[in-house]
Amino acid sequence: MSAEPHILVVGAGAVGLAYGYHLQRGGARVAFLVKPKYAAAARRGVAMYALNTKAGRRREPVRFDGFEVLTETAEVAATRWDQVWLCLSSTALRAPEVQSTRGSHQGAGERARPERPWFDALCGAIGEATLVSLTPALDDHAYLTARYPEDRVVSGMINMISYQAPLLGETVPEPGIAYYRPGKNPFSGPDADRVGGVVAALAAGGWRAKRVKDAARSAAFGSAMMMPPIAALELSGWGFAETRRSPHLKTAVGAVSEAIRAVAAYRGEPRPLARFAIRGCVLRLLTRLAPRVLPLDVETYLHYHFEKVGAQTTLMLERWVTLGNERGVATPALGELLAALAAARQAK
Repeated sequence: MSAEPHILVVGAGAVGLAYGYHLQRGGARVAFLVKPKYAAAARRGVAMYALNTKAGRRREPVRFDGFEVLTETAEVAATRWDQVWLCLSSTALRAPEVQSTRGSHQGAGERARPERPWFDALCGAIGEATLVSLTPALDDHAYLTARYPEDRVVSGMINMISYQAPLLGETVPEPGIAYYRPGKNPFSGPDADRVGGVVAALAAGGWRAKRVKDAARSAAFGSAMMMPPIAALELSGWGFAETRRSPHLKTAVGAVSEAIRAVAAYRGEPRPLARFAIRGCVLRLLTRLAPRVLPLDVETYLHYHFEKVGAQTTLMLERWVTLGNERGVATPALGELLAALAAARQAK
């Protein structure tokens, strides 16, 4: 990798902007690939709020700008990239893109070309770049490596909180991105040099990162332990107190056990010891402690973030049910959560 790596970040949401900011701080030339409707806003730059700093400085904005903004894969193909970071949801990764012609080249009687996954086009435009995957769904790695060489893929796990500030009830000098990093960001992959390049690029910008044996494993089991309680939170109206009293919490604990069993069967691995921590009493305790120790309104954040990516929540729960059916793992609690979510969302 070059001394000044050229890095493309796909997605300029809260996650992409937080990573992009630190990559630029570390000396990388950063560009964002966004939908055309978001390009103008992205080019204006953004205020960043690092919540890991001292309490008195958490609301001091730092300007993040000076990056490129691209909207077309043809623009991507015109540049040699060292790394390409996928900072988007699992559902967005699989979304089709209407491949329409532009301007006068399309006559009135011509049909638009059929839809195709945008990611396929991206893979053909990034040369031999290291592809950094941060999407959380269980099958995302297989989806990526069916389209891009596995030895160029580095898997990571998003272990931060990031959001568009201000949240409801929050005050900041100007709208921007707030983010909190509780620990080192794990990355893994078959090529040690590529993993090392990703870790070094982040570390140079002040973001703690580390190489691990299998980040995808951590993400797979971590999601299995986290998403059923998030579903219970949604079904309880996003309130911690309401969730502690809700029967959905007990269902979520059962769903965690089922999801872990399904993931373990899929990966051919033993279940992690951390599964013993997912108990109703532990989850109730966490809902009391989190608001006291985190430097943000975590209850409002979870509502804001996971309501926005509700389709991803459904995708993951459905996948665990499918895996259970395929591998002989009973999933009644997961099925109950899915049915309740569908009914609750339809009622809105």
